[in-house]
Amino acid sequence: MPRVFVSGTILAGQSLSAPLDCRSGVPLLLFLPVQWTASRLSYQLSPDGVTFWDLYDRSAREIAVNIRPGTVVQFNPEWFANALGCWVKIRSGSSDGPIVQTVNRDFKMLIET
Repeated sequence: MPRVFVSGTILAGQSLSAPLDCRSGVPLLLFLPVQWTASRLSYQLSPDGVTFWDLYDRSAREIAVNIRPGTVVQFNPEWFANALGCWVKIRSGSSDGPIVQTVNRDFKMLIET
């Protein structure tokens, strides 16, 4: 299957990115910026790009991963296996503890279409 990149940004003073259009495929990798205010990553999904919900696993635990700046995060295929056709937001921190980024943080997501 072809793969495409979509770009996203968490704006300065925010903890949540603008919606990323993943309607054409399933997220595979997330390329993080070298500059990053220390935090975990968590996610929100939406079927319409307007209303978003936090992403949880089957055990009712929010999906949040520890990351290092300037690295690539490989998504667990199980997380987004049924997310084809969804919009995704990337969060710095968790739903209970968002972490504000001090400057704009640009990243890229690789999607398998």
